[in-house]
Amino acid sequence: MIALLPKKYQEEKSAKAVRERILSEIAEITCRLCDIQTSFNLVSDEDLIEAAIYEEMSLKSRYAYLLRLS
Repeated sequence: MIALLPKKYQEEKSAKAVRERILSEIAEITCRLCDIQTSFNLVSDEDLIEAAIYEEMSLKSRYAYLLRLS
């Protein structure tokens, strides 16, 4: 499993360390998604709304990827 992971994960020594790192990133993304939702609800400029939507989509894609790794 470790050989198929991105380079930053290959440096980890054990599968447990890799799993902890993935779970940590999932938690960070979850917090960032909450922040994006808050900012989306506070802005009214079309460009900022569009930026929030794209960032949310990007974070959700990263989240799905990390879930597949775990």
